[in-house]
Amino acid sequence: MALRKRAAADDSSSEEDINVDKMVESKQELDKIRKDREKKRAQLQQDLDKKLVGLLGHIEQTLKDHTQQLATIKQQQVDRLTAAVETRDGIDQHISEKLADLQLEGRNIAAMLEKAYQHRLEKAQSLATPVSEEGQTLGESRPVKKAKIEP
Repeated sequence: MALRKRAAADDSSSEEDINVDKMVESKQELDKIRKDREKKRAQLQQDLDKKLVGLLGHIEQTLKDHTQQLATIKQQQVDRLTAAVETRDGIDQHISEKLADLQLEGRNIAAMLEKAYQHRLEKAQSLATPVSEEGQTLGESRPVKKAKIEP
């Protein structure tokens, strides 16, 4: 029976053959287009990966340079601060030495003043005080306060 249908449909079979051929050609073209698209997609992915690797390398280099620059700046700041602290310590030491010298000189002056005061007091006491007609001592003096000197 299939033969009869085929025999009756000979005119349409050539048209179906053409359609089938077109479908086969279309399928082959679609497969070819898909393969080309996959190749292009793979090529684009490779290009993108290369650009990303290049960009990543550039970013890492920039970061490394920036970090090195910051480290240099911070080290310079530390060096300046260290020098300033050393200078300040030197000045503090110099001031401390001057204060110690002034303290010693102050003690020496206080001792000299004490000796001078004692000498004047002894000299004043050794002088006779004249007595007036009424029985009061002339030139009566008030007691003198002594300065306290702490060593």
